[in-house]
Amino acid sequence: MRCALILAFIVVFYSKSLSQDSFLVEVGGFTKNIGNRYKIDSLSTIITENPSDYKNFYHRALLFYQARRASDALNDVTLFLTKANEDYNGHLLLGKIHVIRVNPIQAIEEFERAIGINPKNPSAYLEKAAVLCSRSDLESALSFINDAAKLFPKEKELSFYRGQVFLKLGQFKKSISELMLFVNSTGEKDSLELAIAFHDAADANLSIKNYQKALVLVNNSITTMRKFRPSLGLRGEIKYKLKDLDGALSDINQMIKNGFESSRYWRVLGKIYEERNDRKMACLYYSKYCDFVSRSNSYNPELRTCARLLKLNCN
Repeated sequence: MRCALILAFIVVFYSKSLSQDSFLVEVGGFTKNIGNRYKIDSLSTIITENPSDYKNFYHRALLFYQARRASDALNDVTLFLTKANEDYNGHLLLGKIHVIRVNPIQAIEEFERAIGINPKNPSAYLEKAAVLCSRSDLESALSFINDAAKLFPKEKELSFYRGQVFLKLGQFKKSISELMLFVNSTGEKDSLELAIAFHDAADANLSIKNYQKALVLVNNSITTMRKFRPSLGLRGEIKYKLKDLDGALSDINQMIKNGFESSRYWRVLGKIYEERNDRKMACLYYSKYCDFVSRSNSYNPELRTCARLLKLNCN
């Protein structure tokens, strides 16, 4: 399965905190890396001996992509496509490479080329949906996902992306419905997308103040994939809403200790320390949060809130 978080979560985390805080989910580990290096070395020898067999450039590009060696993958798949410009898998792979290089416009163009070559294969539709749901034109993303769902009604992953879009649009009940449709239809037990779906459904429940349900869902996300660190922060925020300040502080600090930070949870930490009457720590996290807000590319309504928080805690 795909996912833009996976632009959305290989590259970005949700727009409440998302799109600004990057992290990479580690998959496979040391053994897989050794296997990839051996296969790459073997293919490189074959290519040196017989460079005219251009299909090997595609196979090596795929290995480079899996190893997150995006530049090398880009070079090889580009060479392959000079000989096989109408190859569906080549354009699909090139789009995926643009995703990890954070070139969403080029990625969309390649997925559209793949769709043009083989409009009956759902893979490129799913990849394009993943990229679109991480961008700002959410209505266009929703329209594309709905059209794709008519073509491929059995592709429940489209419910996953539709749930993400509804979450970002603030249509929380619709988001929960779509995400749980995906959760209940997938046969996988430990996929990244399943962890994200539980996380997002928890976030939507948090937004409608259904805190106990949100807690159950975020615990499911953590159980599904412990390396999916944002769920610790979300659980911390839910525990804060449930007045479990110690539990909230523990979860968010553990998330930070595990190497992931988000401006969203800086504000939550500020609130926790404010309620504990620790103005020094509250000021520290409110200042970090407000510094991020002030550097936003466009006017952010949170600036007024920041001014109030800093006045109360940092004067």
